[in-house]
Formats: sequence, structure tokens, C-alpha cells
Amino acid sequence: MRLFACDVVPSPTMSFARNRSAARGLSSVEIAIAISLLGTLAAIAIPTIARQAYASHLIEATSGLERMSTGAIAQAQGKPATDTFPGPAPLTPAEPPRGKREVDVPGTWEHPTWKKLRFEAVPLGIPHAFAFAFESSSTPGRSSFIARAQGDLDGDGQRSTFEMRGTADDMRGPWLDPDLFVQSELE
Repeated sequence: MRLFACDVVPSPTMSFARNRSAARGLSSVEIAIAISLLGTLAAIAIPTIARQAYASHLIEATSGLERMSTGAIAQAQGKPATDTFPGPAPLTPAEPPRGKREVDVPGTWEHPTWKKLRFEAVPLGIPHAFAFAFESSSTPGRSSFIARAQGDLDGDGQRSTFEMRGTADDMRGPWLDPDLFVQSELE
């Protein structure tokens, strides 16, 4: 066997050092680096995930109110102001889910007003966090409605409330109020 200057012959001590290093595991510096990387990733990911979860709740409420209001305005087109919007519908489901999303039982959205508005919170079988109500009133030459979403997002008994309002009169026809009323958004 010929040896060249660049060849290294393994010695029993080198083999022992390599095995000892593998058995020892990670050094404290390597562990500190790994922990700091995981901490950095968590510091970025956790607020983003929380923000997305929070936004999904707001989207459910505002999307539901927009669909309900659009249905009410469509229902009012071409009608006299006193016969514009459908009658009131109670809070559906009767109690908003507390701190979690729930699936509606079949028949939840059978009230005549929900049918006229062609509205249900979400398609049957998909969990949701809000309950919805519709109120309407009329006086001679004018009528109005309030579409409401209520949710107890953290299960503490305090409700978040979102409302959209619309009006119709004999002069202008139906229109939506551009403001969204919000009470206890963060509850």
C-alpha cells in the first residue's frame, strides 16, 4: 500500500473521537441557535395566525350582513315604501355559539323572512360563530330595516354586535346606510 502526502490514515484515536462526538449530541451553542430560530418563527407565525382567525370572524359577520341587506334591497325594488322590506325575523339560531363555531340543525333558516331574503348564515353543515336577526318597520311613505349579527367569540357571555341599516322612501326608493354599526368588536 502506497501512501501519498495528502492521504490520511485513520487511527484508532480518530475513530474514537468521531464516535464520542456523535454520542455527545448537540452543543449548547447549537441548541441555543435552534431555540432562537424556533422562537423567531413562533413570534412571526402566532400573531399572523391569530390575526387570520380574528379576521375570519369579522368576515363571517360582515359577509352575512351584506348578503342579508342585498336581499332586502332587492326585495324592495319597485314596491311602495310602506310595503318594502319583509317582516322581522328573530335571532337565528336563538343563541349565538359561545366561544366556538357550531353547525346549524336542518330547518334553522325556515322562517319566512329568511326565505324571502334568500338568506342563511352559511351553507348547511359549515360551522359558524354568529347568529343573525332582521328587524323592519314602516311609517307612511317610509320603511327601514336593521340587519344584525351577534356572536360570543370567546365564550364569556358578552356579545359582539354588527348592524347594517337600510331605508326606503317613495322619493328615492331603497338604499343602504353606508355605515356599519359595531359594538364590542373585540368583546
